[in-house]
Amino acid sequence: MVIEYILFSLLTLMYVSFLFIGFRYNEHKKSLVIFYVISTIIFYTPSIYYSIFLGEAYKVFSAGSYLQYLAFSILYFLIITLLIIVKNSINFSKNITFNHSSNKLVYLYMGYVTAAILAYVVFYFDRFPLINLVLEGSRIERPDMSGSIPLYFTFSTFIFFIIPSYYLYFYDRIQSNVVKLILFAAVSIILLIGGNKGVLVYFYIFFWIFIFKMKINFKLLTMVVIAFSAYLFITGSLVTSGIRRFFVTQGAAFIARFEMLNIDFPFDLHNIDGQVFEFIYGYPDGSGPSFFVGDFFIHIGYIIGTATMLLIFLVFFYISRFIDVHFKNNLFILWSFTAVIYILGMGSLDFPAFCRIVAISLNAIIVVSLQNTKSISNFAVNNLQFLGFKGALAGERKNKNN
Repeated sequence: MVIEYILFSLLTLMYVSFLFIGFRYNEHKKSLVIFYVISTIIFYTPSIYYSIFLGEAYKVFSAGSYLQYLAFSILYFLIITLLIIVKNSINFSKNITFNHSSNKLVYLYMGYVTAAILAYVVFYFDRFPLINLVLEGSRIERPDMSGSIPLYFTFSTFIFFIIPSYYLYFYDRIQSNVVKLILFAAVSIILLIGGNKGVLVYFYIFFWIFIFKMKINFKLLTMVVIAFSAYLFITGSLVTSGIRRFFVTQGAAFIARFEMLNIDFPFDLHNIDGQVFEFIYGYPDGSGPSFFVGDFFIHIGYIIGTATMLLIFLVFFYISRFIDVHFKNNLFILWSFTAVIYILGMGSLDFPAFCRIVAISLNAIIVVSLQNTKSISNFAVNNLQFLGFKGALAGERKNKNN
């Protein structure tokens, strides 16, 4: 018990230092802010619940596993605090400029993708949990768990992450507040129909940070009421349950991984989330995701897992700095980056998650490329030159001129 409170005190000190450095560099206004939110609810708020409030929910782990969690959380916040300092010391050339104006190619691309997604939703309309709840009055299992909708994982990437990015792309270009509100409601419904509430919550947090600028007003309060009402409607759970789920569940799933490793649990490396869920709740058919490094510990051990996490962080903090310099007010890019952060922070870095990250990244690259080309021909030439075909293209143009 004494060791627990010493570690908790050190963790609190490290977390406060992290907050101080973060605010010192205005990180709360930059591209990694959602990453810091996720870090908080996985590596700090669960410790308040268990050490201060003596909570018992999801507590399937021993005192030793909890101490491991506290110790790793201290190391974690030390790492990202240092990375914030390093990140803000990186200088990018401001001579590089990007055209942020839209054009017909962007409209066509987004139009075709959106039409394909809406057609998919309409075709399997009655198999989505929210639709079934409204029409039939019954709650059915989420399609990602039941497999009731073909190719759901592929299309859900577009439903959860790419459709919201298109709305945010046009947000500042839409003059009418009524149209913005209608589209906001439409996107919220699209995010809810699959029964996965996590993405919607972070979409709202993103909205509050980057559009409301962290201000509290009537529109924001209305949004919060709608969000909690939707949560109650879909789950039938109390609001307190939703709050506990948000601030404790992901961290508890992370601690459970320590416990399962300590008791030599026979992991199925292709179903870690499902096994963690069953370990916590006592019954199957669920998912217990957490921060991606938890699965690294299971696959490759604590030391190599932590080292791999550090390498991934170096890449992401570097990309974040680039975005902060060149796309700091671009809601489309900021959401695309946030979507990748969400996948890493609220799940594992397995092959399906990697495919989602690639799809989201390609979508962002395509849109930025289309914005910076005047025609499809130039689009192809620019990208071929990027891949090293500059000489070949120059030779082809010379032959044509001859």
